[in-house]
Amino acid sequence: MPGFPFGCDGLYQINPPALAVRVASNYEAAMRLRHHLLAGIAVASFGCGSSNPATSGATTADGANARTPSQEGPIDLTTPVAGEAGGEPAVRACGSDTPQYCAGSTAPSWRLTDYQPKSERRGKSYGLDEFRGRVVVLAMLAGWCPYCQSQAAALERMRGGLEGKNVAFVVVNQSKNADNDQDRKNLTDRCSFPVLQDTEAAGVWGKHGAAKDDLFIYGADGKLRRFFPHEGGESNLSAKDGFARVLQAVLDALG
Repeated sequence: MPGFPFGCDGLYQINPPALAVRVASNYEAAMRLRHHLLAGIAVASFGCGSSNPATSGATTADGANARTPSQEGPIDLTTPVAGEAGGEPAVRACGSDTPQYCAGSTAPSWRLTDYQPKSERRGKSYGLDEFRGRVVVLAMLAGWCPYCQSQAAALERMRGGLEGKNVAFVVVNQSKNADNDQDRKNLTDRCSFPVLQDTEAAGVWGKHGAAKDDLFIYGADGKLRRFFPHEGGESNLSAKDGFARVLQAVLDALG
């Protein structure tokens, strides 16, 4: 059983198909590292006690800095956590209390700054209404996350294949932990379409009811056509069936 040791009191252990993770961390850090493992990325050992990636010495398999977890006690992800059944997260779906996931719902109104150097709108603040009249593929990503980086690169490949079609691709980078130059660069280096920076004040992820890795496809009228929650892996663009599934949803929205 392969293990990935920590510099403190935690130990990763993978036993497919079950995933055992025990780490001295807060919940959010543990879930980040779980994503790394699910994406098939080995996480090197790293020290504890500092949240600064520059001093942690930790790197992921692709060379990106890993975040050092805070020491708030061990978390065992072999047992279910809040919001999960059998250790797997419940899949969010359209409902009376979650209308933002329902087909036909209107995209929330907001404005964020575009940090994409290759974008004609770089430095400008705007929202999805800027693309009214076009299908929009909206990805909620975090630049520190290797899986998110691979999603951005795959979306760029999809964009290239749809060149000339009436569709726009947009990333909203996480506000809480990814609002920094390096994490934005991790995304802008992998795509040519707009990378907008969420902020605590704007709360765009919250307005969409979004979690990391969610995809929203809006029609030319600004109405939701398809929501791909990160749970379940249906929108994993590194997998052929995931790429095909999202592409088909875009083509369906184009009509």
